[in-house]
Amino acid sequence: MYPCIEMRSLLFLLSTFVLIGQAQHESRFVLLSANLPRGLVASQGAWTPSATDISKAENGIAQIATLPANYARVHIDHPEGYFRQYVPIRQAGRKLLYVNAFCEAPSYWRTQLVIVSDGGTCFWQALYDPATDKYSNLTVNGRA
Repeated sequence: MYPCIEMRSLLFLLSTFVLIGQAQHESRFVLLSANLPRGLVASQGAWTPSATDISKAENGIAQIATLPANYARVHIDHPEGYFRQYVPIRQAGRKLLYVNAFCEAPSYWRTQLVIVSDGGTCFWQALYDPATDKYSNLTVNGRA
């Protein structure tokens, strides 16, 4: 009925995905597939997050600084300064993003999950719930 409006909507959607793809390439985050190693985090399947889900997760990353960690005296001051991998998982019927963060990125970080046993505050993990726009379950790696 109004072809120029439909075309504008299409162009907006395309530019949004291009910008997000470009932002992922230039920024400190990446969306990975849901192939988590067994036992890393409980998951009952995967889902496909929207660009809005990822954007909300990125915009809310400062919440991490307010969360209590698994070690009472550990605190993440500037979570936005970490490299972040988002992995979509399902837990108890909820669609969540598993967030894996680290201060120095290995060359493979955009394609493979970075797993480190120690490292202290240089490595942390959390869950993000797009439905509530909240982070939870902050876990910081121990020190060797």
